[in-house]
Amino acid sequence: MISRWAGFPALVNAENGVPAMQMGPFPPSGSKVCFVQPSPTSVELTGVNSPRYLFTPTGELKKPMMTLHTTFDPAVPYFHEETYEQVVALAGSSNWLVQIPVERYGHCEFEDFELLEAFLNLETWVETGMKP
Repeated sequence: MISRWAGFPALVNAENGVPAMQMGPFPPSGSKVCFVQPSPTSVELTGVNSPRYLFTPTGELKKPMMTLHTTFDPAVPYFHEETYEQVVALAGSSNWLVQIPVERYGHCEFEDFELLEAFLNLETWVETGMKP
């Protein structure tokens, strides 16, 4: 599970104190989530603490990485996946990346079965070395 992001404690929803499950704006109640971040510590992500300054992807993967991304995401457009795929390829790490497009509108609007299937595939990949 992810407990820290870019060296900072995980985020919480400022409105209700519930640990945030994604970077960026907090999802409305009942929304599906992206990342599990159990730490209840809050951090402000503005100015020099913004993701823009904290993280620049190198594409240098050393472990299996699997992403799920809704193809009609209004918050983080799908072309980010394609751009990241190119960065990873230029770094020579494509063998460590699996990207799963989910044909749906919304930000991280995944069904439970989609999340479970992806997690189980990632777990199998890590345990067996067989890329899905």
